[in-house]
Amino acid sequence: MKILNDEILNKYIDNELNEFEIKELKEIINSDPEAEKKLNAHEMVDTILRKLEVDEAPKWINEFVMNKILKIPKAKKSTKNLFVSIMSLFSVIVVGTLGYLFSQLEFEFAASESGLGAREKIFNFVSEYIPQMPNIIDDSSVLYIGLSLTMLLLISGYFIVESHRNFKRKLNTFTH
Repeated sequence: MKILNDEILNKYIDNELNEFEIKELKEIINSDPEAEKKLNAHEMVDTILRKLEVDEAPKWINEFVMNKILKIPKAKKSTKNLFVSIMSLFSVIVVGTLGYLFSQLEFEFAASESGLGAREKIFNFVSEYIPQMPNIIDDSSVLYIGLSLTMLLLISGYFIVESHRNFKRKLNTFTH
């Protein structure tokens, strides 16, 4: 405790210092008249504050504050709506892709001449086109997919940051 500050003086007045700290404080006070004046001022303020009458809060204050808290408007569920929107978009993309793949198949409900049913045709289609997937997804399509996912990420990040700012602003208006 080489530095004397208000916190240390308050702890001394409230008897929160240990013996070593009290000894150091007394050495500082004995060597510095300004420190002694500071301590006297703190003791005088403490004495005055202890003599003040304490007014009790009204009995209705708890109910009043709780009613104010309950009247605070609820935050919009924009984050939840954003999540639902993004999941819906991905679902539409998956369903659209599957729809396109199935539209490329020519289904016949009756058994074909080769005797293949719908299940066998799907299996043959998948086994035929999966090895060609690198050819279907070329550099430009990967670029567009990456671009669209990056845009979705940036937009969702913006909404999350804005939601956090709104929460902090509401919290600050409530506490101040």
